[in-house]
Amino acid sequence: MADAIGFDPIAAKEGSADELDDMAGFYSLPHGMFLLGRVGTEVAGTSGIHLLDETTAELKRVWVSPWARGHGLAKLLLDRAVDAARVLGVRRMVLETDPEVMRTAAQMYASSGFRPTAHYSTLHLRAPRVLSMEKLVA
Repeated sequence: MADAIGFDPIAAKEGSADELDDMAGFYSLPHGMFLLGRVGTEVAGTSGIHLLDETTAELKRVWVSPWARGHGLAKLLLDRAVDAARVLGVRRMVLETDPEVMRTAAQMYASSGFRPTAHYSTLHLRAPRVLSMEKLVA
């Protein structure tokens, strides 16, 4: 993906090194959750939520393996992430996406009730196409 958008978004986003260096801690309760989607016994997708504050969580790492795409797993992982956020007491979820490179994902987020919002990180300074979206989940 870094080649498609002309830079590495993981390296560009503040906090990504902390996330990737200790994913278990980053996504563990009470700070968040990391969800796995399976097809049979195989892990086929992921989604994660990480609390930014007591009432806001960021949706991260929504991904489905190419062999498992087209069957609704991404939407299921998104819906379960929203459910998990509610369990954590979150009232608002936010996310960042590139609507050109990740067109299908951006469309899924919009059809699930996410709407454009003000940027909540500095990623857009390095990636001007980045769109911040939010959804009220309470």
